[in-house]
Amino acid sequence: QEQRREGNNLYTYRLETYERHIHLVYDAAFGAQGVWAEMADLAGRLERRFGWAQGDVRKATELAVLLHDVGKLSKGWQKWVRDYQAKLTDREPTQPGEAYAHTDSETEEHKRIEKSMPRRPTHAVESALASSPFYSAVFDDSPLPTAIYSAIARHHAPFSDSNDAYALITDADRHVRATLAQHGFAQMNADGQLITDAYANADAQANNIAKPEHGADYWAYLLIARVLRRADQEGTGRGKI
Repeated sequence: QEQRREGNNLYTYRLETYERHIHLVYDAAFGAQGVWAEMADLAGRLERRFGWAQGDVRKATELAVLLHDVGKLSKGWQKWVRDYQAKLTDREPTQPGEAYAHTDSETEEHKRIEKSMPRRPTHAVESALASSPFYSAVFDDSPLPTAIYSAIARHHAPFSDSNDAYALITDADRHVRATLAQHGFAQMNADGQLITDAYANADAQANNIAKPEHGADYWAYLLIARVLRRADQEGTGRGKI
């Protein structure tokens, strides 16, 4: 659901493009007074403890933030957005060529229309699967891809481990590359496979999730997930302004 409760606060949303949402979440994580400032020292200790290069945990966290909603670029998600927005008489319709991360969801009428719609496609585990070629190539022969996968797959719910079948929209690659380039990853894997544009099966993916007994990837996952969840909430809040 686009609307959810956090404590005593009822969250509402406004129509927001994919690129804008990713930028706002990235800024909430790594901008001035961002969430990362609280985690930088712990990240350094993890790097020293597990023999990773300095800055690797930050880079892994950046990728998790930048790729956490790739699953929203699925044909199912974007069709849902366009069908829903078309039913709203008090808001602007979606625009051709744009991809969206959030819909308008502010009034009682919006809520009524939302309830009348089919289930919105899931996106969290799908995001982890779709973006895995890129972050796995960045951290070849490292446990950090497992940490990134786990943080993305569980950025909304702490026990998510299964996906629906999906196919990404035709220009999904363009949207993903735009967000990566905007935040310093323009040259990485520029000519290689960036995303998995389709996954035919609805599968349980529990084996891909970092577990306490794994050690290194589990501790990195906990740190990355904390940054991503808090930044996603903060960035989403900024998108309503």
